[in-house]
Amino acid sequence: MPIYYYDGEQNSPPNYIGVRVAVMINSKLRQKWYTFRSSRCEGGVLPESEQEKRKKEARELESMWMLEKNLHSGIRLREAKEEPQNSAYVTGIAGIKMRYVKQTKKRYSKAKRPGPKKLLTYVFYTPFIIVNSSHNKEKFIKQFNILTRGYDMAWFSAVNYFADKKGITSFDHLLTRKPSVQQWTIIRNWQNKKGYEIPEKRQPKELLKIEEEKENTVIINPFDY
Repeated sequence: MPIYYYDGEQNSPPNYIGVRVAVMINSKLRQKWYTFRSSRCEGGVLPESEQEKRKKEARELESMWMLEKNLHSGIRLREAKEEPQNSAYVTGIAGIKMRYVKQTKKRYSKAKRPGPKKLLTYVFYTPFIIVNSSHNKEKFIKQFNILTRGYDMAWFSAVNYFADKKGITSFDHLLTRKPSVQQWTIIRNWQNKKGYEIPEKRQPKELLKIEEEKENTVIINPFDY
């Protein structure tokens, strides 16, 4: 069980009240503690509302780590034919993938100097949901920009397009297969290991918001009590 709850009655760690997330990833234990104790609160324990927030953060972290664990373990059964380096992009629907796409823009330099202006090339990365499949021997492909549409709408639009091209009239079961937004962290790390240079700021806005909330959370060492 990746999430462990402590009520203070256990022998180890003594008197600790809170949650621990522990997941074995690539044969290494990764864990994080979320304490419910606080010297600033009455009785030395956080109120229920704050405890629920930390439980939610723990569940989100568990989901992200489990995705990473599955990636390292090669557990992507729905795409058994995929090569290992592509498993991070899989969504669970054959024909729909997620990845950061390299794009370029060219602009002339604004430098005030005599002579012709210098043409500059800018490279950036954008997270896309990519539909690439075929039906009745007819191939179709389309990309859906997450930064302009938002993750939820991009997923809906991609599945809707996929279903329309496949002649699927009811596709609610496909919509429910939307991967956790945390998978974009795994995709970014995987692509960067392959030589890409995707900056953190190019991640989906929904993911940046989650990470910002985590940074604002103060985690107290449980062994201080």
